[in-house]
Amino acid sequence: SLAHTHLGNVFVEESKPDSALLHYEKALEINPANKTALTNRASVYFQQGRYTAAIHNYKKIISIYSKEPDAYAGIGLCYYSQDKYDSALLYYNKYQALDSSNADMYVNIGLAKHRLGKYNDALKDYNKAIVISPSLADAFTKRGVLKFEMHDTTGACMDWHEASKLGVSDVSSIIQTYCK
Repeated sequence: SLAHTHLGNVFVEESKPDSALLHYEKALEINPANKTALTNRASVYFQQGRYTAAIHNYKKIISIYSKEPDAYAGIGLCYYSQDKYDSALLYYNKYQALDSSNADMYVNIGLAKHRLGKYNDALKDYNKAIVISPSLADAFTKRGVLKFEMHDTTGACMDWHEASKLGVSDVSSIIQTYCK
């Protein structure tokens, strides 16, 4: 099982997802509870845009490893990628119940709430992400966009400048356009 899992990982690195899936299947025939093979197979399905298959895989992981936060995150990402933000939030919150210290998850939750028009709630989640990880440039970038949409240009520009300091180069054109 481990050898096939390893070969699947090699094929992922070589951008050969179909070959990777074949080896993950073989690994799972040998050991149906191989968490790495299940997780990586779900990830390949996600990358291919095969969200139903990815969700099925993540649910299989949860049925075996009920306290596996990454499986809940994976399902949330699948739903988010399909613009099903309420469903994404449901699974992001399940992740958060298992691990409330992941700043990236707060960014994901903030994004989903932002898309649902829940601006104040989204702002709180971006703020939590920044408290947990003050160097998380993505949180500053996304919070800046949210503040701009909330008509707080000064706050947006402060966030975009911080994101720029943290290495986000694509905010420079935004700063030049909106921050005088």
